[in-house]
Amino acid sequence: MPNFDYCLIDAQWVLSRNYFAICKGNLPTDDEFPYRLVSSCVSSFMNMTNWMDIGKIILVFDTYPYFKLDILNGDYKSSRYYVTKEEAEAIEDEVERSEALIKADNFEKRSIAKKLLKNLSPIGLPSLWRPGYEADDLVYLTAQYLNKKGYSTILISVDSDWRYWLSPNSSIYNPKTDVIETESQVRESDNIPSDYSLFEWKMYWDSCYGSHNELYRTVNDLGWNEIPKILFDHIKLNGFTEYFSDSELAKQQIKSFSFKDYPDYKSINNTLEALLYNGHLSNMSKLAKFSSENYINLNFSKFTHYYETLNPVLFCE
Repeated sequence: MPNFDYCLIDAQWVLSRNYFAICKGNLPTDDEFPYRLVSSCVSSFMNMTNWMDIGKIILVFDTYPYFKLDILNGDYKSSRYYVTKEEAEAIEDEVERSEALIKADNFEKRSIAKKLLKNLSPIGLPSLWRPGYEADDLVYLTAQYLNKKGYSTILISVDSDWRYWLSPNSSIYNPKTDVIETESQVRESDNIPSDYSLFEWKMYWDSCYGSHNELYRTVNDLGWNEIPKILFDHIKLNGFTEYFSDSELAKQQIKSFSFKDYPDYKSINNTLEALLYNGHLSNMSKLAKFSSENYINLNFSKFTHYYETLNPVLFCE
């Protein structure tokens, strides 16, 4: 059975997946929906990890608006938008307005569920989030930080980007494909040369060729047909020259990967250090009390394995 000190779960993805699976986004929901959604997500967290020995699980979330928006002049994941109730009320067509109001109401309830999920520390499931940061940003920084501290880490996400946030002492598990990869396996499968980190390779790749995160192709045909390493080496040595049709956009996109340009970067280390202490030790009795007090119907049996394998040294108690 695989053993890891830390497990970083893409809780933002789990929340979105379970949300759409339960309500399909446009089916009316009742006031109990946020609590059912939390229960569903927690069961998913446990199901994803019950075949591993984990010292400490950390749930990672996005916090909008992202700092990348300013760096990219607002053109980042711009198609990912949820209508508000005020906007829905302003729709003239009665059918469209009714559908939009349902979606807006459901999203508000999803937001309630997210707040609840971010407060599961009392049952041994602390969260990691920071205003302006995506889960991707935090997971990369955390994986590098824990690697320097000598801890082993498993990342859990279906997001293909997460493969490039690995450190030499971390792995990634995709619950959809049921595949686990190490840093060296990702490097070998993607033919990434040893003089580039996975993160650096991803930064140049997306900034030159575009990505599903609404980063755009910036190279011309000459750059498109060049061997990637030659292209990336050329950028390092000579900057953005004859290979680019939009060198300014390329520079902006590369800058969006630079956390040092985030307004609060100097204090991010405090957040990472807190990882070594946050979260509370729990047991079945505390779990039952938390479930009752917060009106969340948790499946106690799913916690058995985690409570048996967690490492008390990694918690604040």
